[in-house]
Amino acid sequence: MPTSSHQKHLLAATIAKAILHTALMLAVCSMILGCSANRPPSCRLDIPDRKSAPDRPDTSVGWCGEACIQMAALYHGKFISQHEINKAGFPEHPDLYSNDIPRALDNLSMSYKSWDRNDQNIEGYINWIKKQLALGRPVICGMKIYPDEHPDWSLDHFVLATGYTADTILINTNIFGRINFSLDQLKSGNDGYTFGNKYNRYFACSILGFNKNALPGH
Repeated sequence: MPTSSHQKHLLAATIAKAILHTALMLAVCSMILGCSANRPPSCRLDIPDRKSAPDRPDTSVGWCGEACIQMAALYHGKFISQHEINKAGFPEHPDLYSNDIPRALDNLSMSYKSWDRNDQNIEGYINWIKKQLALGRPVICGMKIYPDEHPDWSLDHFVLATGYTADTILINTNIFGRINFSLDQLKSGNDGYTFGNKYNRYFACSILGFNKNALPGH
């Protein structure tokens, strides 16, 4: 049926209005997606706590680093025994130290990001941990436990950070289960678990997953 000039103008106006509405909706969606890309106010990764292997060769020391790597590997879909993790680090001691953990991760074909240990800003360190967790990456962290047996060490124990709120970080302690520690405690030198140490040196590796050439899980 033929249309009049007036009808054509109405149709054109309707189409223009629809285009404008679509553009506005796309702009709003873009803003929403941009907001969601920012760090959420809280995060909790579903990672059960695991303790050091009871059959480790030397039970006078804990396999806290090994347990943390095992938990992170399980989160990313693979089981690796703590014995295998320990061997992958080629440690000079019975357990993995901070310099052994990156070597173990490399040899296990695990992808990770490390905190710059020359950066002494504890606020930046905590924010980095939260950022990694928001991206779905569990974080292996070094902690002091006061009162400490080794005042000359910058860390005594490895834990796995698995979540946060505005004023806490959820820690898989591999000893006492999962505990929410206040940021005030973590930044202090008070008795208990803390990131604070006299050297202002902090250790952390966020675990992204496995490299493409990694062996299948078993």
